[in-house]
Amino acid sequence: MRKLIVFLGIFVVGSLCGGLGYPTLARAEAPLKIGYVDLQKAARESKAGKDAFATLKKDFDQKQTIIEKRQTEIQKLQAELNQQGLLLTEESKKDKEEAYVKKLKDLKRYIDDSNQDLQKKEKELTQKIFLELVKIIDKIGKDGQYTMIFERQEGLLYASQGIDLTEEVMKRYDHQGNHSAQSATPPAAAPAPAANPPANPPKK
Repeated sequence: MRKLIVFLGIFVVGSLCGGLGYPTLARAEAPLKIGYVDLQKAARESKAGKDAFATLKKDFDQKQTIIEKRQTEIQKLQAELNQQGLLLTEESKKDKEEAYVKKLKDLKRYIDDSNQDLQKKEKELTQKIFLELVKIIDKIGKDGQYTMIFERQEGLLYASQGIDLTEEVMKRYDHQGNHSAQSATPPAAAPAPAANPPANPPKK
């Protein structure tokens, strides 16, 4: 995400300064107007951003529920093998052990696939939201006749609160009703499913 912000920060400055070149004598006396935006805050705290990431959180919760259900099934099968191992026929014991190994393997694969899927969706959603924010920043820059607008997290050592445009960006982002971001299914990056399958093999 940090690399993305660096790129977008360059894009914001470039989109506002593109075509300006070096200042000419005729424009040398033009007032310098500079602002900055915290893109992470705008994406994280704006209503449109929260609604968009809520979709990702819902997807995460669904996957987590499936993982916990499968984990319970594996633990139950493991308990049966530990408790009934001596009473089972050799064939029945072998079938249960094979079922245990298969369920455990399938669960690990599902967790890996879920992690990759959520990370991909978070990256896509974050990029989408940031690019939409950049369009808003570009319009604010042109309408407000800003010379430059910087990204708050990248290389800005000091700035007056008076030139912080983050709240204005968030306000416009929410106002435009970003339906495309709300309907997307990704940050960021919601966290990956945390459940871990039982690692210990059943006792024989």
